[in-house]
Amino acid sequence: MPWKTLSDRAGATTRVGRYTQAAHFRAALLEGLVQGVISLNEIVARKTLAASDAVITALVMAQPISLFFSAYWSNFLVGRDKRSTFLIFGALGRLSLVLVAAVHGGVGFAVVVVLATLMIGAIIPAQNALYQSNYHVVERGRVFGIATAIQALATIGSAVLVGRLYDWRADGFRWAYAGAAVCGFASCWTFYRIRYKSRGEGRPTRLRAAGLAAEIRRSIRSPFAGSLSILRRDAAFRRYEAAFMAYGLAYMMLQPVLPIFLVERLHVDYAQASNARGLIFYSMMVLFSPLFGRVVDRTGPVRLSMAAFVVLAAFPALLMTAATVRTAYVAFAVYGLAMAAVNIGWTLGPIHFAGSSDSAAYMGAHVALVGLRGLVGGPLGILLYRWSGTPNATFACAVGLFLLGSGLLWTLSRERAAA
Repeated sequence: MPWKTLSDRAGATTRVGRYTQAAHFRAALLEGLVQGVISLNEIVARKTLAASDAVITALVMAQPISLFFSAYWSNFLVGRDKRSTFLIFGALGRLSLVLVAAVHGGVGFAVVVVLATLMIGAIIPAQNALYQSNYHVVERGRVFGIATAIQALATIGSAVLVGRLYDWRADGFRWAYAGAAVCGFASCWTFYRIRYKSRGEGRPTRLRAAGLAAEIRRSIRSPFAGSLSILRRDAAFRRYEAAFMAYGLAYMMLQPVLPIFLVERLHVDYAQASNARGLIFYSMMVLFSPLFGRVVDRTGPVRLSMAAFVVLAAFPALLMTAATVRTAYVAFAVYGLAMAAVNIGWTLGPIHFAGSSDSAAYMGAHVALVGLRGLVGGPLGILLYRWSGTPNATFACAVGLFLLGSGLLWTLSRERAAA
């Protein structure tokens, strides 16, 4: 279906929303192709490059730690032009993936991927500001759900393709990352071309390298001042973040354990790994993201995330019983279902609590806390696994933390409804 036809029939109802989502959907498709490649980062590192536990942990920690950098950037994006963020950090965070073609060994691979991941985290506040500016509150969740489904569908195709490529040619990952670099930058360029509705946001930026360096220096002097202020004065948002802290610790504990569990315990090949982490997981994202996008427009991110955390607890519980790849496939189906809801609740939550104010400050607090739990959760998960001698110790701890996060949101939801 042509993009204009899809945009006219689905999602946004306002003129600016329809204009924005046409480009948003194209960018989501391109980014999905990238995600299919990087979804096998840790599997490539372990199976092909014989990476150590420390390298695997560094790879999975890169994404949450990148959000610390995102928090720095959020601090001075408030009230400023945000379009140049897509161009500058798209080049640093996506085009740099072509360097994977020249690496040898797990450490070199991890260095390139980690540095690229740290750079791409800077565009998150700019994306959220775009969603806040150009989508009306009644259409925001619906459009985001459709865009997520498009991205997930592209991820499925990409992940399945590269999984088969890697089984055919062990060094095929070098070609795949070069392609991901081009697609990733094209996605960022598409976002850069979108005009913001807010006055002044659509004008081309004049921020040059010297100005960028000055802004970074200023932000480093007080990187989280705005974020801490938000958390101090907004009690409801603070409690929402406490619930996501419990969820996020569990999530991060699982990440370094999963690739080792799949490779060492279930002895998966690349095709099976791409089936679990690509085809099955993202198929659930495709099927349920549009539905949950509509749900969040009606119920809000608090109640949606509350239910999602309960379902998510079933994922590590199922892995505790997994003796075959088939059981792991069922677990990843549950995982994808839950994360379709969590993804929407996580992204739209700060916008919900920000109301009419600039959401960049709320997103700064939100992503900074993700970075914090990433620093703790990843090493804790792998240490618990190795200390106990079984992944079930990590899986059981994750079950408890997911349920704790849901309970905290349930309390918050009841109190807000009664107020």
